[in-house]
Amino acid sequence: MLDNSNDYENLYVYIKKFDAWCHYLESVWLVKSSKSASQIRDEAIKYIKNTDKLFVIEVQNHWASLNINKQGVEWLKNIDFEK
Repeated sequence: MLDNSNDYENLYVYIKKFDAWCHYLESVWLVKSSKSASQIRDEAIKYIKNTDKLFVIEVQNHWASLNINKQGVEWLKNIDFEK
């Protein structure tokens, strides 16, 4: 998704407005929101190019990872998915 970070500055501003967020990997962001995945998708498409790909999913308490950055893993461990 990222070919020039300046092109996505408005997307970053949008993402950082969520209750909690983590820039997990280069092109992966985790957010905590009461919005549905489709609501987030519909809002985020205003900030990306027509050729970009966007995948929004709901993550609950059940997740696992391997060889993923420590910051993202700690964020997931500490986030309260119930609130």
